[in-house]
Amino acid sequence: MLLPKGTPEVKGRAVSIFLKAQPIGLPDGQEWHVCARLQLSMASVQDASVAVRKHTQHRYEASEPDWGFTQFVTPRCLTRGDSSTGNKPLVSDNAVNVQVKLQIIKDSTGMLWHNFVK
Repeated sequence: MLLPKGTPEVKGRAVSIFLKAQPIGLPDGQEWHVCARLQLSMASVQDASVAVRKHTQHRYEASEPDWGFTQFVTPRCLTRGDSSTGNKPLVSDNAVNVQVKLQIIKDSTGMLWHNFVK
């Protein structure tokens, strides 16, 4: 999910980006989870070295099916650049590359990155 104007918490001060897990073919109400490490990135279509990359890990489950960054980049970073991009804009020719690198982690214990606060 890419929210160019951010989430309500950031009110247009940042671009938000999240990855959502959505199991296919499970009966309603069935428990599920998947543990993943991910890298989300935004890069210039003209110069891939002009990029912002962020890493995270998460246990996706029905109660938390999406995870990412509320404040991924600022609007200024998209159009004019900032120190994170060498003052070069991410958007060129009205486009930006968005990339996800995902590593699924086998959770043999069933407890990896489990949130025990309920």
